Amino acid sequence: MTDISLNNRDKKKKKTFVIDTSVFAFDSKCLEKLENCDIIIPIEVLEELDKLKSYQAEIGKNARTAIRKLDEISNLGEIHKGIKLKNKTIKILSDYEKSGSDDSYNDNKILGCALSIKKKDVCLLSRDINLRVRAKSLGLQAEDYSSKIANYDEFYSGFKEIADESIIQEIMESKSN
Repeated sequence: MTDISLNNRDKKKKKTFVIDTSVFAFDSKCLEKLENCDIIIPIEVLEELDKLKSYQAEIGKNARTAIRKLDEISNLGEIHKGIKLKNKTIKILSDYEKSGSDDSYNDNKILGCALSIKKKDVCLLSRDINLRVRAKSLGLQAEDYSSKIANYDEFYSGFKEIADESIIQEIMESKSN
């Protein structure tokens, strides 16, 4: 498995990431976590985020947050040409050929976007397993975004163990009053 670091430490060789919708739906702050790289967002990702923004769950919230962040960034310059930020460049692409036989399938267009970038170090970041497999079958690098940022052992479990007996006794007595 290729090791893609969110903090691309090799400053001479900037990584180019093509980001799939599933990354934004999972982590609306993904753009902040990717450093020292070029970030390409296919226009279809914005279309898919627009559909997801009305969802009530976390996915809808993340889509709305990501859209607002992209709006803020787009106000800094011409996002279709690329906007340079402190340690990255963000660009939305819309002119590329699709890959695959189904013109209506956005994943084919996202793959086409990644294939259109003529750099050796382009990597598709996605949580979609099938999209990653399809990208690899076309000779592209592809990585699961969540495996690079999520440490499930650090998530709050919903409870905390208290070892101080005096606190436990105090809580028990206050409940009985």
